[in-house]
Amino acid sequence: MLTSGMKHKLEDLALKAGAENDGHGNRVAAMVPAIMSAAGVKRDPWPIIIGARLHDIGKRMVPPDILFAQRSLQHYEREIIANHPEDGLAIVKEALGHVPQVIGTCINDHHEHWDGSGYPGNLRGEAIPLPARLVAIADVIDALASPRAYKAGLSAAVIRNVLVRGRGKLFDPVLLDAVLENYDAILAARASVAPPPRAPTSVVGGQSGSTP
Repeated sequence: MLTSGMKHKLEDLALKAGAENDGHGNRVAAMVPAIMSAAGVKRDPWPIIIGARLHDIGKRMVPPDILFAQRSLQHYEREIIANHPEDGLAIVKEALGHVPQVIGTCINDHHEHWDGSGYPGNLRGEAIPLPARLVAIADVIDALASPRAYKAGLSAAVIRNVLVRGRGKLFDPVLLDAVLENYDAILAARASVAPPPRAPTSVVGGQSGSTP
C-alpha cells in the first residue's frame, strides 16, 4: 500500500523522468490508457502511467557519448544501454526505498519480447507482466515516430508495418491487434502531449545498431 508521501515522491520523480529525452516518457504514458481502453484492460491505469513515465529513467546512467552517439554503436556500448532497465530500478529504489510491483515491471521488463528474445530476463509470452507489455508497444511507437539526430521520424504507415511484423514476436498479439484496430486513437493520444522545451542533446531510443 502506497502512502501519500510515497505517491507524491513517485509522481514528482515520474514528472521529471517523463520530460527527459525530449518528453519520450510522457508520450509513452499518454498512449498507455488509450491502449488499455482499446484492449479492454480493466485495471487502475495510474501505476502503469507512472511506470511508463519512469521506464527509461535508467538511461541517466548511460554516458552521453554513447546515448547521444550519431554513429553505430560498438557491442560493449549496446550492452551498457541494455543495462538501463535494471539501472532504472536501482534509481527508483534509491530514491524511494521501495519500487511498487507494477511500476517496477514497467521499468524492468519493457524490453522483453513475446517470443523470449528480449532482455533482461528473456521472459516469454504471458510470463511478461501485462503492464510491461503495454508499455513495450507504446515505447516502440514513440521511438520510431520521434526524429533524432541520427534518424528521421518514421511515418504512421511505416510504423504500423513495423508493428505488424512484430506481432507474436516482439509484441503480445492480442494487445497489438487492439492497437492496430484503434491505431488513429493511439497516435492521437501521443500527439496530445505538448513537447517539452528543446534541448540540444535530447535523444531517445537506440542508435543504429542498438535497441529502441
